[in-house]
Amino acid sequence: MVQLTRQKICQRDRLLALLKRHAPHWVPLPEILDLGIAQYSARIFELRRLGHGIESKQENSHSWFRLVVNDTAGTIAEPERPRGTAPEANRTLFGDLQPEPRYPD
Repeated sequence: MVQLTRQKICQRDRLLALLKRHAPHWVPLPEILDLGIAQYSARIFELRRLGHGIESKQENSHSWFRLVVNDTAGTIAEPERPRGTAPEANRTLFGDLQPEPRYPD
């Protein structure tokens, strides 16, 4: 299971790198499939859940994807983190494991 998780992360990173290289342009699905990513739609879903703006379109029975770019600066929009959440580096699988505060009796 751990190996599968690492593989998903690696695949997700490769997909994000591809979308960043082509931003703001559309990437055709066959180019994404060339990465050999298992369940590419699940990896796109994960990236969206992490806050990356990824658009998709269907045109003449072909699928296309692109990373949302900040129109004013022409830069890639950084993912937004929900309020009250810690950066990924500070998060743990089990949340905050600090002991409960003690109150005087």
